[in-house]
Amino acid sequence: MNAIRDTIEVRNQLWPGGEQLSPPDQCADAFWRDTAGRPYALPELLAGTDDATGALLLRRHLVAITSLLDESLSAGSPDARTIRHRARRLIGEIDGWWVEQAREVRDRG
Repeated sequence: MNAIRDTIEVRNQLWPGGEQLSPPDQCADAFWRDTAGRPYALPELLAGTDDATGALLLRRHLVAITSLLDESLSAGSPDARTIRHRARRLIGEIDGWWVEQAREVRDRG
């Protein structure tokens, strides 16, 4: 997976003062991550954001999905399935799925 190259500042109900988040294609398990490394699902980030930030998050989320699918095409057989699974999870996040999975990962860490 790619090294962290950029972050997006998000101000919403979780972070009224703002938080820098790493996009999913830059994190090994394809979750959005805060500066402390805690995972978040897209619906958590969209809650309470303004329209411009929401649009930016959705565009970056789609870039992450595309990047993962591109990576799966060049990966070996077992890795390709894992990478495609991550992309499918990100697609599901657009419809509000997987929030509980992100919370479970946060609680374990």
